[in-house]
Amino acid sequence: MTDAVSGRRSKPSIDDQIAAIRQLIDAETTRLEFKVSRGLMRADTAQRRLDVLGAAFGTLTFVRRYGASIRTCIEAERAFAKERAAEIEALQSGYEAEREAA
Repeated sequence: MTDAVSGRRSKPSIDDQIAAIRQLIDAETTRLEFKVSRGLMRADTAQRRLDVLGAAFGTLTFVRRYGASIRTCIEAERAFAKERAAEIEALQSGYEAEREAA
């Protein structure tokens, strides 16, 4: 997935990332099962590695489900902060004008 104009790789979509982590989990499950069956790795160590990949999968699905809502909330907070800063600045400049007039 390379952009022909700039030569840079395009950012994979969240669905592409979820599919990739799912494939990785499947491949790792097979590989780790083989290692455990041969005595090359303990079962609890293999499970911890799979748990880490599962957590990454869970995070990606959370982002896919709630990402738009989170971005909307952050944008609303930023807009509120800008409005509030403008109100405070207007009040401060009004007070300064009153002091200078007095």
